[in-house]
Amino acid sequence: GAVPVRVELGRMLQRVGRFADARDAFKEAQRLAPAEPAIEVLLGNACMQLGDHAAAAAGYLRALARQPGLTDARCALAKAYLELGRWQDSLAACNAILINVPGHTGVLALKSVALFELGEADKARAIMDFDRLLTAHRLVAPQGFADATAFNQALADAVMAHPSIVFEPADYSTKKGYHTGELANDTS
Repeated sequence: GAVPVRVELGRMLQRVGRFADARDAFKEAQRLAPAEPAIEVLLGNACMQLGDHAAAAAGYLRALARQPGLTDARCALAKAYLELGRWQDSLAACNAILINVPGHTGVLALKSVALFELGEADKARAIMDFDRLLTAHRLVAPQGFADATAFNQALADAVMAHPSIVFEPADYSTKKGYHTGELANDTS
């Protein structure tokens, strides 16, 4: 149907950096399927890419009104609120996510920014206490690998060959780097 075509067109336009055109494609998909929260999120993302943070927040709120459990939409809403200088709203959005997804690292990063902006530097620093949160471990090569170097090379090769890998994805700030989908439970 027309909706999936518009959605895929919008995604393709985002990948090539044509964010205004992507927004227009998502708006058309939204017009055709006004009750679809996923389209609201896509439209919000395109608005974020255009710097229209208020429109993005409105789209995320519409999506969440229809489907409150959308973690990605709530996370994006927290980002939009940060861009709008709505620190308390961003903090509330972060806290709502952390109830269901404790330890979500992206949300913890957003929460620490909101806390700093609210003048609660001690609470922000507690979130980012790297000495407490990070530890170094020497990994032993799993069975079937001659040594850790061979294992690390096989791991790097598997990541680089993963079907979800994308160089400089348009919807991330990554430059000269790659993103993949979830690898933790991958069996390929």
